[in-house]
Amino acid sequence: MAEPSNTPRAKWPQISDIIPNHDGDRPSATDALVGLRTYLGGEIQAAIEFDSDRCAWRENGREELNYEYEALGLGRRLFFVDAMPVVPNLRSLTMILDLALMRALVVEVTFPKPEAAQSAVLARLAATGSQSAVKVRYRQSGLGTSDASPFKASGALAGRHLRYTYSATHIYDHIYHSERFYSWFCREGPDKGLGDFEELDAFELAARCYLVCWREKLLPCVGIMVEDHQSMRATGKICGVDAYTGEIGNSRVGARLEFVADCAAT
Repeated sequence: MAEPSNTPRAKWPQISDIIPNHDGDRPSATDALVGLRTYLGGEIQAAIEFDSDRCAWRENGREELNYEYEALGLGRRLFFVDAMPVVPNLRSLTMILDLALMRALVVEVTFPKPEAAQSAVLARLAATGSQSAVKVRYRQSGLGTSDASPFKASGALAGRHLRYTYSATHIYDHIYHSERFYSWFCREGPDKGLGDFEELDAFELAARCYLVCWREKLLPCVGIMVEDHQSMRATGKICGVDAYTGEIGNSRVGARLEFVADCAAT
């Protein structure tokens, strides 16, 4: 039965509404990390081990955490690892593993409970300095005994207008205004005709290759995407919770990229 048009969900789609059909250009998963055992040093201090579908994580000798994971190969011996707790909780773990330079960038996401997800944006800004109810933490590390240089935060995307085509039915425009903010507009999909101005963080992974992490303020969700501006593909995940039920949604996604305008290059 269709949801009444006056419900909050009908007025603004939730995570379960938006994640289908976002995988039209997503690469197949790789088993290249199976059997990998390594140590994340620096600010993390964690031992990790990958088998065929599980990743074990033990940090600072504390109780081992187990994740279901999928690894995507990005070329250049770079891997995107999407990990969700075997016992579901309000957390998500994403790892960028650079096996060429032996370094890692870990993105830890904590989702809000419904009462926090429905809080006013101005109240969040006053309390945390962020528009979003989703909390994101970045930690960097060398792999094994490596004391590798960290991934650098990047403002190289500022001034660029890109089109994300996830599938024939899901097309979004991204306009990067600065190192901290971008805006999106849905051309095709459940958000069609909607758009917003959101926060983001970006890191340079390799030449013309960036990790972009955006978080919405009305929908408690995060996009963690690798934009490769050489192959013009984006690979990553969209995850979040339903602001009314607390149901978690997580989807690995892929998109073709197109430059609509590139003021950054001029």
